[in-house]
This record gives sequence, C-alpha cells and structure tokens, in this order.
Amino acid sequence: MRLFGFFSIADPWTLDNWRATLNDPVLIRSLWNTLAIGFGAGVIGVLFYALIAYMIVKTRHAGRSLLDFLSWLPWSIPGILLGVALLWTFLQTRIFLPIYGTIYLLMIAMVIKSMPFGTQMIKSVLIQLGSDLEEASKVCGGTWLHTFRRVIIPLAMPALITVGLVGFISAARISARWFCSAPESRARCRC
Repeated sequence: MRLFGFFSIADPWTLDNWRATLNDPVLIRSLWNTLAIGFGAGVIGVLFYALIAYMIVKTRHAGRSLLDFLSWLPWSIPGILLGVALLWTFLQTRIFLPIYGTIYLLMIAMVIKSMPFGTQMIKSVLIQLGSDLEEASKVCGGTWLHTFRRVIIPLAMPALITVGLVGFISAARISARWFCSAPESRARCRC
C-alpha cells in the first residue's frame, strides 16, 4: 500500500516495493550464492557420503571402524570448535588458500557439517543390500566403479535423493542467513 490504513485514496495498492526488492543486485547475488552453495553441498555431499558409507559397510579394510568413528566427529564436537578448526585448517593448508574467501569453502564446511546424517542414512541402505549383486557384477567382468555406478547407486537412489535434499536445505538455510547478515545487505534483507 502507498499509505497504510488509508483505503479511501485512489489506487492504494502498488507493487513498487516488490519491484525494488526483486531488482536489487545484492539480493540476486545472494540468492544465486545460496542456490550454488545448496546444490554444491547437496551433490558433493551425496557422492562423498556414498563413498564413505560404501567403505564402512561393503569393504573389509582395517581402517573402516576408524572411518565410521570419524564420520560422527562433526556432531561430537561443539559447533564453535568445529568452525574454528575448519578456519584454522583452511588458513594453514596451502591447498585451500586459493579458494579462501569463496563459496567453495562454505560448500566444504556444509558437507563436513552434514556428514554424520548423510553417511548414516546411506549406510542403512547399503546394509540392506546383499553382496550377491556385487558378486554377480564382478563375475560378469564389471569393475568396482562400474558396479558402484550401475548396481549400487540405482538401488540406493531414494536415500541418495533424500540425503541430497536435506543437505541442500541445510546448506541453503545457513548460507541464506550468512548472506543476509552481510553488511551491504543487512539494511535491505529481512531474514
């Protein structure tokens, strides 16, 4: 409304506020960054969690119990301590220095944050799958990658989609709060 509470004026309704908000370049950039972080964390997370869950459930490596323990680590330490540890790791490791200050580090942090949930969801599906399907693929000459891509992934697809959606929602919610609290958008964003 042009003036709140005055209904007797001519043409009280307007879309000017919506036009100004939707044409704001900071809002568009924040929305794009939120979607990129959400999709990136969802897709990368699903692939990462599926590999971790496969290593824990389907292999006989000696370190799989340690990997299972490490997959719970993000939920077992306080969030502020995890944030400081990630910041320190990203600043002290030369591999991460080129991507410092970009959305890619936020994607990595979101993947690490959601690792316990994603790994346990996919692990519960892989436990239910028998090993006879993998053995049949190996007998037919399939490599590990071919078996994983053509047998395991299609059977675990409902859980993978669920984990990807939860990872997307979690990452988008946190990144939207972060982008809306940025100094240049604080005055315009109502988060």
